[in-house]
Amino acid sequence: MKKILIVSEHFYPNNITGARRPTKIAKKLYELGYSVDVFARYGAENSSDICDHLFSFDTLKSGNTASASVSAKRKHGKLYEALYHLITPINILRNAKTVRKEFARLLAENSHLRETKYDAVFSSFGPLSSLLCGLYYKKTHPKTKWICDFRDPVIVKYISKPWRPLFRRYEKKACKRADAIVAVSNGYLERICKGKYAEKAFMIPNGYDVDDTVFAAEAEVSSEKMRITYVGALYGGDRDLSVLFRVIHELVCEGMLNKNKICVSYAGNEYSVMQEQAGKYDLKDVLEDCGMLSRDDCLKLQFSSQLLLLSTWNDTDEYGVFPGKFLEYMLINKPIVSITNGDLPNGEVTRVVREGNFGVAYETACDGEDYPKLKEYIKECYNEWVQKESITHSPKKEVLERYDYKTVIQRIEDLING
Repeated sequence: MKKILIVSEHFYPNNITGARRPTKIAKKLYELGYSVDVFARYGAENSSDICDHLFSFDTLKSGNTASASVSAKRKHGKLYEALYHLITPINILRNAKTVRKEFARLLAENSHLRETKYDAVFSSFGPLSSLLCGLYYKKTHPKTKWICDFRDPVIVKYISKPWRPLFRRYEKKACKRADAIVAVSNGYLERICKGKYAEKAFMIPNGYDVDDTVFAAEAEVSSEKMRITYVGALYGGDRDLSVLFRVIHELVCEGMLNKNKICVSYAGNEYSVMQEQAGKYDLKDVLEDCGMLSRDDCLKLQFSSQLLLLSTWNDTDEYGVFPGKFLEYMLINKPIVSITNGDLPNGEVTRVVREGNFGVAYETACDGEDYPKLKEYIKECYNEWVQKESITHSPKKEVLERYDYKTVIQRIEDLING
């Protein structure tokens, strides 16, 4: 039985998106018979079906840095946002070093951690603390295989330019010392590795877990309105859904769609942003504010919908973005309306949507070509729903299976055993 240590500041029962990948990997490896220990910030009650041991501490408070950043911008303006970006890296570093210190203390004082000879350590970035803990473990246990996993690149928009050289050094050091480098998209791998480390760099995507389909039985699909659902952050408008409201507005004006038969549901804490985007086209009355929901209730809401709305961006500053929500939508097996903002065309999400026949993909960089297709798709879906109260969805099985956690975990196993 091989012994694995997973290091991730975010882990079950923490419900944020960043906790899902390390939690699912721990759970799947544990089910396959690996001995799995986890170091995380928060304790997990009833974690015996996820891992063997969970070592945690909860003396710190964590927030969503990106969401906080855009909230600061919206409330106080660009100057405040600039100051916020300048100060935020200090807090990130302080937090990361505190977590690493706690990790070092546990390794020294806990007899189980001290005496267990792990076959592999899997660290999942971000935040930065997970990467620093991985570096520390590799330094103190050089013979143990270190798999350095990147759910995001280290350099993102909210890391201000004066701080980027320091954060880039951490990223470079991790790439150099890790036995395997993993990123969740090809774009991320390119941004992190800069063309180096080809012999040990791998793209292993996030995945969906078929066990979560249990929530489908509890979902009540509306027959009165065609529900289009968006769940999650809008990053102060960086995720811009305005083009959907433009389409609906035009179809209503053309008599192709009854506004009273459409509902755009939102679950999250930025409903005001959604209202602003819908308000441009006098469509606030089609919105439904579901508020902040537990993950279980989010899944039920999505299973009850006819169309699932996905938003991301692809530009020269940040490319390769592959939202975890996309994988959840694959599981739910409903048509996806993908909207990508930014100046770079042919993004990774768009390519997968089209390859897998998951729905329709629109990019602002290709508005002239993509907008008519988006409008026609919404019209066809609406007409089909009016006639049959359902919408045909036939994704390609071979593409779906690529993102099943059964496939994802096989690739993680290959790295552990390779």
